[in-house]
Amino acid sequence: MTRKKVLAIGLDGATMKLIQPWAGQGRLPNFERLMREGSYGALQSVIRPGSPQAWSSFITGKNPGNHGIFNFIERVRNSYRVTFVNAKSRAGESLWKILSRHGLRVAVMNVPITFPPERVNGVFISGLDAPGVESQFTYPPDLYGEIRGNVGEYVLEAGLWGYISGGRHSEGLVRLEYVIEQRFNVAKYLYEREQWDFFMVVFTAPDRVQHNFWKFMDPTHPLYTDQGNKRYGNAIQRVYERLDEKLGHFLHMIDDRTVVMIMSDHGMGKNTDKAFYLNCFLESKGLLTFKDMGKNRVISAGKRILFVDALRFMRRQLWKRLHRKTKERLVRLFPKLRDRMTSIFLFSRIDMAKTKVYADETRSILWINVKGRDPQGTVTPEEYEAVRTYVIDELEKLKDPETGQSIVERAYRRGEIYHGKFVEDAPDIIVTWHRDEYRSRPSHTSNDGVFMRRIERDELEKLEYHLQANADHRMDGIVFLYGDGIRKHCEIKSSNIMDLAPTILFLFDIPIPEDMDGKVIGEAFEDGYWEDHPIRFTAEGERDDHRGMQDYTEEEAEMIRSRLRDLVYLG
Repeated sequence: MTRKKVLAIGLDGATMKLIQPWAGQGRLPNFERLMREGSYGALQSVIRPGSPQAWSSFITGKNPGNHGIFNFIERVRNSYRVTFVNAKSRAGESLWKILSRHGLRVAVMNVPITFPPERVNGVFISGLDAPGVESQFTYPPDLYGEIRGNVGEYVLEAGLWGYISGGRHSEGLVRLEYVIEQRFNVAKYLYEREQWDFFMVVFTAPDRVQHNFWKFMDPTHPLYTDQGNKRYGNAIQRVYERLDEKLGHFLHMIDDRTVVMIMSDHGMGKNTDKAFYLNCFLESKGLLTFKDMGKNRVISAGKRILFVDALRFMRRQLWKRLHRKTKERLVRLFPKLRDRMTSIFLFSRIDMAKTKVYADETRSILWINVKGRDPQGTVTPEEYEAVRTYVIDELEKLKDPETGQSIVERAYRRGEIYHGKFVEDAPDIIVTWHRDEYRSRPSHTSNDGVFMRRIERDELEKLEYHLQANADHRMDGIVFLYGDGIRKHCEIKSSNIMDLAPTILFLFDIPIPEDMDGKVIGEAFEDGYWEDHPIRFTAEGERDDHRGMQDYTEEEAEMIRSRLRDLVYLG
């Protein structure tokens, strides 16, 4: 029997909510073809669908409780400090290491949370967590020089926010489409050069364009305008069309042995003008105390907006006039200052000695300040569950003052959604919002400490300019399967991002480690396929349980911090 090959194409943030109607209108002919000739559907991400935890669940076939990554940043144990995650933060053997161990040759390119690059049987290019092209981000180490010599420059990130913050949206879109082209050219070079069994490339453009251009497309967005729609209303569609073209090229290149998998780590949807300030809510319940009490604790909305505008204007004017090397030198000289600016969104304004529960401000997660676990813990282990239950009950009883509906869909105990040996590293409470109508925002952007409100348009414009995103992640991503043995014109009804690694191993007839949480997406395969290809399991697993702290230098950490801020993942 001839061994299969697998081509996996990741489209970060892609959603069926856009692909399905555009394919139906003939705008995405290659996606439409795959829907006719293959299996497709919405792919469930992890709860709190952030890129680090979602991509890590794809890479390992495990839930975050078993691979240990829950966010772009993680708390340093026994402290209130945070550090950035990368591949060294992840436990468990990666999909490509399993494939390499079984003698298959792999080519892996631009998957997020893969720095430093792994030594595989093949070639490897790290994703967005690589500090830059000057770092050792490829395996083998001389691969980058070969790419540069034969294809041209390699761009880790388009830097879209730099264009948008300067009011150069059109230039940013041109840059984004250039990076798509460049990414494809490098992929094509490796595709043709390597005698691969498994090939994977991730395009991050859908995520980047949707975060920043959704408001121009969606008439229900609170920042939508007819003028903006005329100028940029087709920006997201253009990016999907460019990616559809590249998909067509890939489909032309494959042979009969190749099964194609297309996936995303999560979906995307609009941000609304309804804000919830978790730390202000906790303060109202007597569970949190800010350091600076009184009327001056919260800057008025008007003064805050003027202050932010002034800082942004000065930054833009300065950055326009500085040479790139000078900018990089400044980044190296002032990491502590920038750390301070970042920390305002985290824990620095909280009086921990007088606080029982706190949030990290921009993500809907809460921590209980536990004695013995946290440096200034105030809640005893015996009180822990009672405090957590009280917070959950108070959150879940909240009603929207306009609609009367619940604000919080669920407030989860971490053990309800995660399991495994790293559950203790997860936040104590994870909040999801009813129909995604609210967004968690930093307490310093509240008005006089109120914990929920609808933001007026003029203020929202300023906040979106400061905090950048006008769309955010959703649970529903995408999955497509196409090739020999795959059911035609089949909508996959139930699949999770953890299911993709086991499905790929199944395609190669490799036993699936029993410690994987995912399962084979059986509904995508033709009747009778199982008779000739039974699913096999193995007790082997956890060969690379190397989880530990990342080892970025201070300069590299600042480069990552700057990139994540530009990608709207940090305030």
